[in-house]
Parts: sequence; C-alpha cells; structure tokens
Amino acid sequence: MRPLHRLSWAVALSATIAFNALPAGAQTTKTEQVQGDSGTFSSDYSGTKTTTTTADGRTTTTDTKEAATDHRGHRLEKSERVVTVTDADNNPVSEVRTTSETIFESATSTSIEETRTEIAVKKFNPTGGYSLTYDSTASALASHPGSKPSKTHAEEQRDAANNRVSATTTTTWIDPDPNQPLTTVKLHWNAETKTWVIDQGVSFTPAQPESNTISSPNEQVVVPPVSGPSAQIMATYRDPDHPNHSPVYVAERKQDGSMSYLHGVTDGEHHVFLTIPADAVAVSVFKGFDGSGHPDARAATCTVSSDATVPGTQRLPGAPAAPEQPAIVGANTAYDLHAGTITVQTQHTSYFDELALDGGSTRLTTLAVSNRSIVAESPDGSRLGRHLLTLRSNSPSGSGTAPRQAVPIDLVTLVAEPMARVENVGDTATPTIRVIGLPAGDTAVMDFAIGGSAELMQGGTTTTVPVVGNVATCTIRGVRQGEALVRFHLRVVNLAGVTT
Repeated sequence: MRPLHRLSWAVALSATIAFNALPAGAQTTKTEQVQGDSGTFSSDYSGTKTTTTTADGRTTTTDTKEAATDHRGHRLEKSERVVTVTDADNNPVSEVRTTSETIFESATSTSIEETRTEIAVKKFNPTGGYSLTYDSTASALASHPGSKPSKTHAEEQRDAANNRVSATTTTTWIDPDPNQPLTTVKLHWNAETKTWVIDQGVSFTPAQPESNTISSPNEQVVVPPVSGPSAQIMATYRDPDHPNHSPVYVAERKQDGSMSYLHGVTDGEHHVFLTIPADAVAVSVFKGFDGSGHPDARAATCTVSSDATVPGTQRLPGAPAAPEQPAIVGANTAYDLHAGTITVQTQHTSYFDELALDGGSTRLTTLAVSNRSIVAESPDGSRLGRHLLTLRSNSPSGSGTAPRQAVPIDLVTLVAEPMARVENVGDTATPTIRVIGLPAGDTAVMDFAIGGSAELMQGGTTTTVPVVGNVATCTIRGVRQGEALVRFHLRVVNLAGVTT
C-alpha cells in the first residue's frame, strides 16, 4: 500500500546568515541556515529558510529548501512554501502549505526514484477550529515494480479543541497499463469511534460452503493477526491466476460458534476491506474450500479480541498509554528477512498508518492492518543488523501523526543446515540453525518446538537454547514412525547499547 501523505521534517535553526533590517513599516526578509534530523531519512539534512513578512505584519511567507542523503546513498531534495495570514488582532485567518519532494537514486545521480507534491489549505474559523483541503500527487517508485502513481484529495473540519469533527479522503492509483481500471479508495472519519471507515470498496455477498475448491500453491493470504471488535481491517490476497481482481472468500466465526461466509473479489491493489461484525470472534480470508467444506489449508485468520496479543511479540516498555494514540505497543526483537513479513502489535492504527525503518528511509509496504496490528512486507535488499522501526501516520491533515517512536530491532537471516532424516524409532539428529546478521554484543536465544515423529533427546517437545557463535542447536530422537517436524524462533534477549 502506498502512503497517502508525507509531511514531516522537524526544523532545527542554526546561525542566521542574512537579515535585511528595513525602516519601520517596510517588508522584512531574513534567511537562516537549517539543519537537523529530517524525519524522512536517517541522516542530517541542511538547507536554507527564508521568511518574508509584509509591512503590516499580517502575511508571512516562509520558503525552505533542504537536502539530505540516507545510509543507502539516496538523495532527497525538498522545497516548501508556507503562507500564513492573520487578522488585525493577530488571530490566524489562513495557512497554505505547498511541498515538493524528489528522491534521487544516489547522491550524484540525476535518475529520479520518486516525486511528490502536496498542497494543504487551512482556513481558520472565527470561533476556533479550521477547515482543511489537501491534494497530493506521487509518482511510482522506480525501485518498486508494483507501485503506481497516485492522487489524493481530502477535506476535514476541526473544532476549537483540535478534535477532528468530520473528514473525507479519496485516493486513486493509476495503472501504467491504460487498459486496466483505476483503483479508488474512499474513506470518511467516524468521530464517535475515532476511526477511518472505507466508503467504497469491493462488495461481498453471502455465500454457501462448497467442497474441493482448488487453491493455488503460489497464492499469498495475509490478514492482521488480531483486531478489535467492530473494527475495520485491510487484508491482502494475491493469486497469480488473477493478477488484478482475485475472487476470494471470507469466513466469519461468531460467538455462538456459528459460521457465515461471504464471496467477492479484491480491488486492483489486491486488498480486501472488511468491517468486523460485532459478534465475530475470528475472520478468515481464503480462496476456496477443502473436501469437507471448510476453508482451505492456506486460509489466514484474524482473531477478534480487545486484549489478545500478536503471537511472538513482546510488550514494549513505556509504550504510549493513551488509547486514542496510534502506536507500536509490541514487536519482535529480531525479524528473519527470509520470512517475508514484519508483524507488530499496535493500538488505534488504521489504513493510514505504515511501518518504516530508520526514520523513514525505508518505507514498508503494508499487507494487512487493523486497529490492533500491522503486517508489512520485509524490505528487499536491506542490510542485516540493527535498525529502528517506526510507525508513520499518513492522515491527510498530518495532525493525527503517530509518536516519533524508534523501536530497535535486528534484521537477520536464519539458515537451517541440512539435517539427517528422523523417520524411525531411535533415529537421532541435531537441528542446527545459523543466525546471520546478529550485531556484535547482542544476546539471543532460539526457541525450538519438536513435533511429528520426534521429541527432544531429553524428552519433551519444547526447549530454549542460547545462540553461541551465531549458531543454535538441539538434539532430537525418533519416538514413532513418520516424519519429524522442527520449528524454531529467534529471540534477542539483550540489544547491545539499547537502554529502556
């Protein structure tokens, strides 16, 4: 999912390099150097900021030009103009913000990776609050073959306490193939539940279970692992047999144990939008039914609960307590890039929120999201080792942005060495897992779960062992005829240099 909005860049002022002091009553202009953390790249930026104020002091125009280079060598150039108008009593009347960003493939390259323009117009009400209109256009990412150009239009009303009273937004993705239809998503703000709600999407109709529906070995089904009751979720379903709009089923399991089924198709971005029924305890997305009329083996299920945790995640110390604050509240200490996804526990997240690495220098494609969890695609080509995971809110107004969290994580690769087969009683083997990319000084353990025809040599089916020399092992033995199953999960128990 491409982001709908990106207006950040905190500005730190340094030395003033020019100041034109004019006679009283004349227009004034001053130029300053700016530098600091861009909020978009994990490196410092620098540039200039020029502020012009009219003779009556009621109109101020600020022009900022900045540049930065991230750890991958990508260069970002940004220009922004902000025009503010006040009345005779210095009360705000309007603000117009025009932003243009260009990302280049390297510090010296003229090849453009992405461009983005944004215009946000605020008109303040005499009694407090304001109305906002917002328009943006973004080009396709050159390094992301699946991305598409997009346009967004949004309108919003805020009261004197800065509460969002009403809002609508429409985003359209433009397929490079003129024969393909546009993909449009419309949302509105529900002020009572303080959530964004999809107005237009794929419609689902009631369906009956079938049997022996053939699933695809290459299909991808991703749902948020947990969602709150009555929330709205986005899931991803990709089927190579249907590259644009894929037919898909949804199963809803109710509190009384009954099941209901829906059938529809994905939108052009392979997304499924669903509102969780008030009495649902689980929702599954799948292609078809098995021979018994149940969802096929590749079905992915979202647990509906107000307090269930995302499996494998750990609660973050000091996570924001305000329930209306979008935030990451649980994550893994390490993620295996080969797994293909990064999953976190969240609070009050929605379609507008996305994960990013290292201050935003690597934005992750969202595959599934609810108000309580996000699943994003692992970043291709990212360096192994320590990174900072952040949550970005792409609400069109920018006023609902998530906190500037920086959750330290390790990106690693887990490689299982070839293991002798354990098919007979008494057969033994030593599963050996190599951990590539673990930063020096980090302490990690490996959780093993043994199943099938085997158990641990000392008995039992689960154990936790330290990772020594970037290797974790255990010994198993066959206790019955059949195939042994070995599952493993890495946990970093001490991130060197990180204090909480």
